[in-house]
Amino acid sequence: MEKFISSMKYFGLGLQLVFAVALPFGICIFAAGFLKEKFRLDDWIFLIFILLALFWAAADVFAFAKNILKDISKNNTVKGENPDGQRDKE
Repeated sequence: MEKFISSMKYFGLGLQLVFAVALPFGICIFAAGFLKEKFRLDDWIFLIFILLALFWAAADVFAFAKNILKDISKNNTVKGENPDGQRDKE
């Protein structure tokens, strides 16, 4: 059962990463289409919003990776061991 729970943890993390990348594109393309219709803008609005989605997705992936690495570092330290991997002198 532990292997199943562990695999579900990684499945959830992968799903979170997929949403962090896909959702900004969906939201930005929807917003660009709405603004194009409402204000009668040209197609350049899609280019601006796709660039915005790229930056947004990159920021999400960077924050996700930073949190994962921090969590891995926290879980790999043993009691009495510094985060840099050296043991305390007794």
